Amino acid sequence: GLDGKYPVIRDGFDFADAFKKNGNYEDSANLLEELIFSTTTSRLTIGAVTAAPLVQMLGLRNIQLHLFAKSGAGKSALIKAAMSIFGNPTKLRQTFGSTQKYLSDLPAKFDGLPVWIDELQSIDRFQRAKMDEFLYNYENGLTRGRLDKNAEEKPRKLFSGTRITSGEQPITSVGSGQGAINRVIELNLNDIMDDKLARKIHKMYS
Repeated sequence: GLDGKYPVIRDGFDFADAFKKNGNYEDSANLLEELIFSTTTSRLTIGAVTAAPLVQMLGLRNIQLHLFAKSGAGKSALIKAAMSIFGNPTKLRQTFGSTQKYLSDLPAKFDGLPVWIDELQSIDRFQRAKMDEFLYNYENGLTRGRLDKNAEEKPRKLFSGTRITSGEQPITSVGSGQGAINRVIELNLNDIMDDKLARKIHKMYS
């Protein structure tokens, strides 16, 4: 169980609150069943999220899935529903607006669990230029290298799991090498789900 094996180090983060039972179990189970039988995208997203604890056990490379679509297409609703398997998805979501250091360290703090980072369109051109490194380090389970106050490189933390990213644009660019492109499953979508179902999910996990 999630009993402190995965320490979360963040000011104001309440581990017990994030991973406590959220909502009605039967409603959540019925919703997930509906999504699993609805679209390939839903199955892939739920599968990527639930695979997180198995990555290290099976000796796999870390899994990365990026969903990009116009605003209102239902991508956040789908990821919320999938992430709810591990706890309250509103507590587990981060945005690309966080610092690069924090986003690099985040997977190590959630070692063995899925990580969701949303709103790719919110970052600047400098951060966009770092996306290939961002993809490479995650697949290899390494935090970014950095120097300490004595200009010596700090040890890089190792981690395993899956990362779901989302936004209104692709995570790779025209200038990305094939290596970066091969490190992420990237889906360009239109409508992921109808508005009624998306509203239901947002209401369940508000």
